Amino acid sequence: MLGPSGVDSRFEALRAPTTPLIGRDEELELLLRRWRQTANGEGRVVLLSGEPGIGKSRLTVALQERLQAEAHSYLSHFCSPHHQDSALYPIVSQLQRAAGLRRDDTDRQRLDKLEAVLAQSTNDLRDAVP
Repeated sequence: MLGPSGVDSRFEALRAPTTPLIGRDEELELLLRRWRQTANGEGRVVLLSGEPGIGKSRLTVALQERLQAEAHSYLSHFCSPHHQDSALYPIVSQLQRAAGLRRDDTDRQRLDKLEAVLAQSTNDLRDAVP
């Protein structure tokens, strides 16, 4: 049966997670410092930018590995040239995966699944769903 892959990113699909990270200690330490600041209540944003193939995705995998023992949530969103007319595609895709939505679900099933996901993050669904 054909359907969406369980792989969330192109990086994950193309590379083994065991690829060693070489020469990026300074960058990884900077990301860890920013994480600590965020964990202490100081909001931070980090932009990783550069030419394809220089290790941006691998650096984020290394950060995830270092944070495994710490409580945190990880969200990853990727754009696609196939969905360039849908600015919210990465968010919609994340919600579909989180709720376990399937193509053959009825509208009622989809709503029930979305409400179940929302119920995990709030005590009162009326706050989240009008």
